[in-house]
Parts: sequence; C-alpha cells; structure tokens
Amino acid sequence: MKQARDKSNGEIIDAESLKHIYEDGLSEYECIDEACRIKLLPCSYKPINKVRPYFKSLDGKNHKDLCKFSEYLKLLEKAKNRALTESEMEDMPFPTKFKKVKQKSGEDTIFKSSIVGEEKVGQGGIRKKTSGDFVEIFNKSKVVASISPIVDFYIKCPFNRNVELEIEKTFKMYMYWFKRIEKPLSTGNYKGKRIFFGRLHTSNRKIIETEETLEIALYECEAWEKGGKNKSAVQINPFIVNIDKSLISKNKVTRIKNEIQYAVGDKINAFKDKKKHAYLFFWGEVPTKDEPYKFKVLEGALVARYTQILPTIQ
Repeated sequence: MKQARDKSNGEIIDAESLKHIYEDGLSEYECIDEACRIKLLPCSYKPINKVRPYFKSLDGKNHKDLCKFSEYLKLLEKAKNRALTESEMEDMPFPTKFKKVKQKSGEDTIFKSSIVGEEKVGQGGIRKKTSGDFVEIFNKSKVVASISPIVDFYIKCPFNRNVELEIEKTFKMYMYWFKRIEKPLSTGNYKGKRIFFGRLHTSNRKIIETEETLEIALYECEAWEKGGKNKSAVQINPFIVNIDKSLISKNKVTRIKNEIQYAVGDKINAFKDKKKHAYLFFWGEVPTKDEPYKFKVLEGALVARYTQILPTIQ
C-alpha cells in the first residue's frame, strides 16, 4: 500500500515520505478508511533500502468487508480487463481536475497532499480535508494537486480514458492529455501543454544536475549511431526533460530523484521482463525552435513509474 493513516494525529502519510521522517521516529499506522483501520507496518524506508517504501498489513490480516479502500483495489483489478460502468466510476475516486496548490515558503505541499477538497459540516461550516490517491470520504469534486493519481488512473484504466480531465480550465479526455515522446522529432506533433511521458535510461549518467537545473535524458532520441568494435550505440539528439530547481523546494528535487531511482531500480531488478519499462511522466511544455529536443517541466509536476503502458482501448 502506498498510503496509511498516522494513528497519533490522523494525517494521511505517503509511503515515500517515510524515508524523510523515520530518523525523527515513526508512528503507528493504520488503513486510511475509518471503517477499517487495520494495523499497517511501514517497510523499506531506510536510505539503504533499494525497494520503494510501502505499507503492509500483518500476516493473516485482511481489510474489513466495509473497507472502501479494498473496494477501490477491486475496481482497479476490473479496470485492467474491461471498461468500468458509470455506477462503478461514481464510486471510484479517480481525478477529474488537476489544480496546483500554492506553496508556503520552504513547504512542499504538493507532496504532502495529492487530493484536496472541502467537506460541508453542520450549518454551512466548511472543514478542509486532505488525502492521498484514495479518499476515505469520497470527494465528489475529485480535485488533485499532483499528477501522481492522474498517471496511475491512465496506466491502470486503459478502457476508461474517455473520461474528462480539467487542467487550467480546459476539458479534455484523458487520452488526449497524455502524449508519448517518440522519435523522430518530425512525427511527434508536439503542441501545447500535455502530460508527456518517455522511457528512462538505467544509467545515472543520463541525469545531469547543476545548481540551477536538473536535466534527464530519455531513452527516446532522434536516432542511434552504431558504435565501433566492442562499443555500444550512441544516441543522436536525445530528448531532454528540464526541471528549473528554483521553482520547487529542495525536498521536491530529492523526491523526484528518488522516484526515478525507484522506477529504474525496479527495471534493473526485473531485467527479463520486456513488456515493462521505467517511464517518466511530467506536466510540461513542448520544445522551442532554439532547443527542439528539450521539454520543460512545469512546477515540478513529475513522477516515475515502472510499468507496462497499454494502448487506449475504446
């Protein structure tokens, strides 16, 4: 599981934040559905661990029958093989709007919460609530402040990419918001802002960091030039993903690099699986004429996944 509830304060914790908080002392955790609340254990959270952090239940302990999180997982399993019905989609907290959250100085609120909304309380009162990819009290507005749940829905629900997603007051189906980075440049037809994605290299040498920027070279490029005897092929005009570090917090930069390491590590560990790859997804702008192979990430909205991306099925 990627999220759990901190029993001490009720806050929803993303598993990947465990590496940043464990030195100060971990808490006790439970299922985020208040109707379930089974105990969860934090795993793989130390810096030496190569596996992505996660939560797991105790051996032999299953989620309770009324657990909506368990029902959510069942819907995701169904979505791999068929289109979800309208009634099923009503009960599924998939994102319908991407809205960035303004950050306080030095605070990485985008990482802290990926779904935001308002819940009415009593006589017109409003209580703010935050959560992760799953919402224990279903948020009908389904507004997210991170592209992470958007990417996960796109990957896991190939039959339902015809639902609408709002970004910057523009409505489009999921299938039209996502754009795969392809070679050569002339076939890409890159226009406007999109959620772009492309394959990652397994070498750390393809990531260049300076004081001002973080640049990631993708596996996709204009062409490959054959190497000489005993030499590997060389990329010609690789596509570059550029992140302006001045626009995001230091914690966000660290987490982006961790995301990439996790996805690449999963790819290396499962090197025999030819269907899955390590992918980079980001909300960004198309290359300019001056730099035709460089994509610009907007506000640090970037995630990495080791996955198989199925074609859109209609």
